[in-house]
Amino acid sequence: MAEILIIEDDTQIAEVIAAYLSRSGHTSRMEHSGLSGQKAFEEEDFDMVLLDLMLPDKSGEDICRFIRSHSRIPVLMLTAKADEASLLYGFRVGADDFMTKPFSPRELMVRIEALLRRSQSAPAAQLLELDEGRLRFDRGKRRVWKDENLLHLTAVEFDILEKLISYPGRIFSREEILQAARGGDFQGTDRTVDSHIRNLRSKIEETPKNPHYILTERGKGFYFNG
Repeated sequence: MAEILIIEDDTQIAEVIAAYLSRSGHTSRMEHSGLSGQKAFEEEDFDMVLLDLMLPDKSGEDICRFIRSHSRIPVLMLTAKADEASLLYGFRVGADDFMTKPFSPRELMVRIEALLRRSQSAPAAQLLELDEGRLRFDRGKRRVWKDENLLHLTAVEFDILEKLISYPGRIFSREEILQAARGGDFQGTDRTVDSHIRNLRSKIEETPKNPHYILTERGKGFYFNG
């Protein structure tokens, strides 16, 4: 069972989501403005946040950025804006996934369960030290450090990096990376994968445009330079 924060100004949509969550055994708290949603996040410990992109008093992007600065819990954005620029910006500020309105509540639940499953999995603790200790990767605590600085990765970013690090030098196609990040439950696009890879590089690379760790094999995919 998970405790999920719903930040959505459309009360009807929020209530439908809450009902579906309840049927699946989860509990939820509904907030209908950005400021009250951020306050709720500060007051309680949640396992996940469902966040409307367009709120009346504070943007979903700003709230997502705030959440990501304090936590690595999954954030799924709900948006009526389906243009590529909005989605890519949402990923850059820390969203793990998107649902475009209007959406199927059943599909939303599948995405929620997949994100929860990935974020709550607890593999045996294993600390990997790479690049002479400059990059440290802790599978058990799901944490990554670069030059002793703790990186704020989203759940999806961590899963992608874990997949690449587990098989250094092996080339993974975009489809394989998407399946690793989402548990194989979704159909995705190349742009989605490229956006996550771009965000990862911005966090772990000294020069993201000339990466050292996550490299591209043109026409094939990506691999970790171990």
